[in-house]
Amino acid sequence: MISTKAIWIAIFQIFKDADVGVGQTIPLHTLMRQWSNTHLRQGDLARGLDTMARARLISLEMSNQGPQVQVLDDRFNKALKPDEGDQIIKSLNELSWKRKSERETSEQSGEYDIQTRREKDFKP
Repeated sequence: MISTKAIWIAIFQIFKDADVGVGQTIPLHTLMRQWSNTHLRQGDLARGLDTMARARLISLEMSNQGPQVQVLDDRFNKALKPDEGDQIIKSLNELSWKRKSERETSEQSGEYDIQTRREKDFKP
């Protein structure tokens, strides 16, 4: 399982890439689309958003344009040691690449199905 800290770093990286700072919002659909580029699970994003909202780092709001994520506090991101965020992002990228590669291999061999994927996700 990916740590909450790693998930938060990945989410803050998306905020940074989108130039979204404290008091600003990003549409949830944009965040989800960018998250898919990480090749991490949507469940990880959901867990990250939930824990960040409970920690009052973000808020989830509804607007005329649909659900929005507002950054309330970025102290967590600023509290990271130098290069710590970069190291975790590098590790997440390696994990993402591995998962993507495994998925492509199993899809090509015809072995991929959602039930098998779910069973693999719960193995230690």
